Amino acid sequence: MAALRVLVVEDDDELRAMWKETLEAAGYSCVAFSGAADALQQLSGLAPALIILDMTLPGMDGFEFLARVRGNPTTTHIPMLIVSGLGHALSTAIDAQSAKALRLAGILGKPVRPAELLAWVERVVGPAGTREPP
Repeated sequence: MAALRVLVVEDDDELRAMWKETLEAAGYSCVAFSGAADALQQLSGLAPALIILDMTLPGMDGFEFLARVRGNPTTTHIPMLIVSGLGHALSTAIDAQSAKALRLAGILGKPVRPAELLAWVERVVGPAGTREPP
């Protein structure tokens, strides 16, 4: 059984590396990007089970990335976990009904401990290797 793939879109080099290392140590396959445009360009070929998305990214921000993913029939089903320094302000701006409509698995404010991130990933897609990727 193949490992579940998680896509990370985070511009902070240290966070991106730490999250990738945490996910891979837990048995997930992880592909990480520093920018939304690169991630979007390769998204269809990667078929991730989950996207972890920062909202404040250079160039294309997380809001535009989210809109493009949800607007594409081949990627609209992929759950997303938002991890952002916008924290409470973002949670306030995106109410529960909007989050459900956007198929957001959750919204976490930074900083996020690796164990907390891993717990969210397991809650959304299950433990690594528990099902075939789509």
